[in-house]
Amino acid sequence: MRENVNVIRQSNLMEGINKEFTAITEDGGFATAVVGTYFSPRQSLTVSLAGHPRPLLYRAKNQCWTQFGEKGDSGENLEPALPLGVLDDVKFQTLQVPFAPGDMLLCYTDAFSESVDEQGRLINTEGLLNILNERAVSENAIETLTARLTEVSKDNLSNDDATAILVCPTGQKISMKANLLALYRMVAGVNEVDSSAND
Repeated sequence: MRENVNVIRQSNLMEGINKEFTAITEDGGFATAVVGTYFSPRQSLTVSLAGHPRPLLYRAKNQCWTQFGEKGDSGENLEPALPLGVLDDVKFQTLQVPFAPGDMLLCYTDAFSESVDEQGRLINTEGLLNILNERAVSENAIETLTARLTEVSKDNLSNDDATAILVCPTGQKISMKANLLALYRMVAGVNEVDSSAND
């Protein structure tokens, strides 16, 4: 992360994490991941997936939840790559979309999509979207989803890691001083990497 903190291409970070993870998990371990970068001056969100379920995206202008990266705002699909640690040479796709105040991104582990409905069938992503879209949307989306799933079955979310993160942009502007310092850190970081490569 230190090497890529000021690199614009998020795929560099993903490839670096994957190589490190592969090197330390020679016994066949792996991990799924969703990685996101929010760039406040442009109000844009960049997301990469490594074997992880696609997040859910709420658009304030439509007042509707959809699956992130499935023919979204940019017209592109975001295809999940292999989980981290499977192969050391994986190309990770990124997708950048507008992300303004009022929008929300819900990242979740597969314990949510592998929950069951009243008939005992897997709820999948479609079922999660139905739950979120049938109720008033607020920043309590995780509580809404969790309450509904456990109401249907007490076993839902109890047999696997159930983690969810809700991301909401605030619209807070970055000061000119902070932007200039970021540029300085980026240039200093490039010089530091160049000098270490020459050693």
